[in-house]
Amino acid sequence: MPIPLRNFSDYFLENISVELNNQLQISSICNADCLFCSNKQNPFKIERYKFRDIGEIEKVLFAKKPFDGPMILAESLPGRISEGEALIHPEIFQILQLIRNKFRNSIHITTNGAVLTKSFIKQLAAFAPLEIKLSIPSINQQYWMENFKLGADAYNNAINSISFLLNNGIEVFPTIVPMPAWVGWADIEETVRFLSVSGLRNIQIYSPGYTKYTKPETLEKLRCDKEELSSFLKEMGDKYNMGFEWAMDPHKELNIGYKAIIDVLRFKFHFRDIRESYWFTSTSAYDRFVILMKQLQKSIPVKVNVVAVENEFYGGNIESTGLWVIEDIKRKIEQLNLRNEHIVIPNGFLDRYGFDLTGSNILDYIKTCNNNIVLIEN
Repeated sequence: MPIPLRNFSDYFLENISVELNNQLQISSICNADCLFCSNKQNPFKIERYKFRDIGEIEKVLFAKKPFDGPMILAESLPGRISEGEALIHPEIFQILQLIRNKFRNSIHITTNGAVLTKSFIKQLAAFAPLEIKLSIPSINQQYWMENFKLGADAYNNAINSISFLLNNGIEVFPTIVPMPAWVGWADIEETVRFLSVSGLRNIQIYSPGYTKYTKPETLEKLRCDKEELSSFLKEMGDKYNMGFEWAMDPHKELNIGYKAIIDVLRFKFHFRDIRESYWFTSTSAYDRFVILMKQLQKSIPVKVNVVAVENEFYGGNIESTGLWVIEDIKRKIEQLNLRNEHIVIPNGFLDRYGFDLTGSNILDYIKTCNNNIVLIEN
């Protein structure tokens, strides 16, 4: 069972670590019903709450210390609270003013673009610098409307918003969840071409994910071969002078902190005469992580065994360490019959207090697993 939640405010007050970085949660309400939305594919109910109270937001901003990088108006905690649409908060402009009263950091907002009318964009521009991360699954009106379950006016707002945003000094960073099994590669290329003609040069790619709980008719639309997608993106990059950011691209280097890995190898293992260790990683990162670890351990004589851990709790094509649960870790350790070994595990699937998405705590497992578990920042 998931961690019991009383209400939206209580959750964030009890998990204040989410407020100590560059994120500001303001809503879990959404105006769309996306085909690829993860909320409909979970093994347990994802909570959805009202808009966060502006008085509470003001207190959070008052307590937040200066930081480098963007202020992200985040709307969700994966696996815990539903994803939302920040721009439909009824007091969004008051919230932006509260941010600007203290911070000059660029504000980043993810949106489907449905409310981005000319007048709305003009109001947004007053709070620059801003970056709008615009979700565009397809430039085709029928596909766009069917994916978001929104009407023609919303589609026109979203598609026309790019030029208005740019003309008002607001940066635009489009995102695509490619669904070639549904819309076809030609449609995805047309979307890339449109974005290129619009003057954009970088696109964020999110892999279409499905779990063992996904309805069959939805699953068929979300199927996408990673190798085929990687080749397609390379071709599109060359053809349209477009850059793509896709964390799960099997042919790109992993973007992780080398120093943390080296520190563990050197200080926790080598300096303590520990000569063998096991490093758990996601199935998507496995091949690339193997290459990385071979490079890093050349100067540190500690044998590294890289282990791919499947997301069996979710199943489907879910491959992210962020959606592991402790049972996935436990199952892999039992499969390998590991005893009295040194095991390094990325901690991105745990909250501030060591709880996973099901409410299990890593400390309870560490105390009983007969292995030395080392948690490391993702």
